[in-house]
Parts: sequence; structure tokens; C-alpha cells
Amino acid sequence: MTARGRNLDAPADVVLVRRRTLPDTSGGKLRRSRCADLYERGELGPFHRHAAPSV
Repeated sequence: MTARGRNLDAPADVVLVRRRTLPDTSGGKLRRSRCADLYERGELGPFHRHAAPSV
């Protein structure tokens, strides 16, 4: 898979969350570092989660 000429690996994990549950800034942008912290601690409260099979 490529995007803008770069090779990309398949995601290891796909997490779906309910609307309006991800933290955002006062300007409405997604707080990506905060989302990453929540994901790593398992605190995103997933609606559905799909993990890639182990190889």
C-alpha cells in the first residue's frame, strides 16, 4: 500500500470509538498525542476493536 509515494505497513490495530469521545482542542482539532496516550493505556473505550493476527 502506498500513500503519496511512501510504502505503508498495514495497521496493527484498528479501534472504532463512539462519536465525540476523542479529546480535541478548543479550536476543534484532534489532540493526537492525548489520543495516543489513551490508546496506550487502554482508556479509549472502544466501540469495536480489530487486532491484526500475530505472525
